[in-house]
Amino acid sequence: DSFGISTAMSNWYLAEGETSSATETWLLVQNPTVEPANVTFTFLTPAGQGPTFTVTVPAQSRRTYNAGDYIANWDFGVRATSTRPIILERSMYGGCST
Repeated sequence: DSFGISTAMSNWYLAEGETSSATETWLLVQNPTVEPANVTFTFLTPAGQGPTFTVTVPAQSRRTYNAGDYIANWDFGVRATSTRPIILERSMYGGCST
C-alpha cells in the first residue's frame, strides 16, 4: 500500500524484481503526455548491468511488460529513462507457472 506519486518523471529506479522460481515481475508504464514516450529499461543484477530494451508508449496510454520476457532467473532492479515524463510501477506475483 502506498500513497502514489505526485508527478510524472523521466528517470525511475525500481528495486526488487525477480523472474526465477515461480515469480513474475511486471513493469507498468503510463504516459500521461500528448506525445509518444520512448522508454529504455535497464536491468540491474547482482553481477552488474544486465540486458536493456526500449519501447514506445503511445500518448495518453498505459502499457505492461513482463520482465521475464527480457531477463530470466535473476533478482534485479530496473532503471527506466524516458523521452517524456512517465509514471512507472512494478507488480510481482508469486506462485505463477513461469
